Amino acid sequence: MLKQGKSGQMTVEYALAFPVMLLCSAVLLYAFLYMVTAAFIDGSVHDAIRIAISEALPIEDTRTSIKKRVVDDLQEYQLCDASFAEVSVEVTQKMTGHWQIDVHVEMKPACFHMPIAHVNGYEVPGLVHTVHMVVSPYRNAVVM
Repeated sequence: MLKQGKSGQMTVEYALAFPVMLLCSAVLLYAFLYMVTAAFIDGSVHDAIRIAISEALPIEDTRTSIKKRVVDDLQEYQLCDASFAEVSVEVTQKMTGHWQIDVHVEMKPACFHMPIAHVNGYEVPGLVHTVHMVVSPYRNAVVM
């Protein structure tokens, strides 16, 4: 029960502060989800590279194998909706014979499995996570 003379100051403060706190919480949640997904992608890419190199495939087949395994892991564990993630793999052979493998995963923003392209007229950029590894084909799947 309100004392006489009080006009709901707490309600007004709550109405002003709640949207800001909700926005901050959403930003922190999505930042946390991105970090968890990035850590998962690191492990997934490392495993995919080790498996692909140990199979002793040509460069093009290695690229395809790594991409397929990473996309399959994203779909299996549902950390990032695979329809909103684009995976690209670059495999180059260095002069020393080592293979340099760069995997880029671009995650397009989505909320509740719906794409977010624009917010209030501003384009929302995707988040890009890159994993770079150099592998020795001489010693089976040894990461340099």
